Order: sequence, then structure tokens, then C-alpha cells
Amino acid sequence: MSFMTPGVVAAMTAASTAVTAYSAIQQGQAQKDMAEYNAAVARANADAAVEAAAHEELQTREEARRLRGRMMALYGKSGITMEGSPLEVMADAAAEEELDVWAIRKTGSTKAARARSEAELSLMEGKARETSGYLQAGSSLLSGAADYGRATNRPRQK
Repeated sequence: MSFMTPGVVAAMTAASTAVTAYSAIQQGQAQKDMAEYNAAVARANADAAVEAAAHEELQTREEARRLRGRMMALYGKSGITMEGSPLEVMADAAAEEELDVWAIRKTGSTKAARARSEAELSLMEGKARETSGYLQAGSSLLSGAADYGRATNRPRQK
């Protein structure tokens, strides 16, 4: 004689199915929450990249301004006028400054774009994992219903 009557088996099947389905939903929600957190971090990284590039640009411009000032002072001290070669050197220094600033901006915007893409990807993954949790829960419920049906429709043994 077995203590596992069809009613006990059916109850255990129903409980197991409910726990499995609930677990799948909770796991999907937790993964979605984690993805949303990762997206927020990635967005903050994007903002930080833009700010860092702006700061570096200001520093580069300030250094270039000081260099041009020293150059002009040295030219003036030596009695050289600001025409011809000295003027070309100053123009070349200004052009180099603009190239440096362009490279800084480009690097900052590239890092920011990459971080924003990571944020979007993280959100998409989170939504997919949430959906997967619901699908797993649905699958568990269907499987559990089938098991429940088998457990309750067994022929009785004599």
C-alpha cells in the first residue's frame, strides 16, 4: 500500500508546477532589473566620457594658449617681429591645437556612443530575459497541467 495516492501526487504536482512557474517569473524579473541597472551605469559612463572629453579639451586649449604666449614672449625678447616664419610657426601651433581638440572630441563622442549602445543592448537583453521568464513559467504550467491530468486520471489499482 502506497501513501502516494493520486490526490497526493496531484497536489505535489500542482505545488511543484506553481513554484517552478513563480521561480521562472522571478528570475526573469531579476534579470530585467539587473539589465536596467547595467543600462543606467552605461548611460552614466556615456555622460562621464563626454564630460572628460570637454575637460581635456579645455586643458589642451589652455596649454596651447600658454605655449603661444611663451613663444610670442621669446620672439619679442629676441627682437623678432611676428611676420614670416614666426607667424607661420604660430599658425602651425594653432592648427595643431585644433587637430588635438578634434581628436579629443572624437574620442569622447566615440566612448559615449559605445556606452549608450551598451545601455540599449542591456535593456533589450533585460526585456528578452523577462519574456523568457514568462515563457518558461507558461511552459511549466502547461507541463504541470499535463502531469496533473495524468496523476488524476490513472486507473485505480486493486
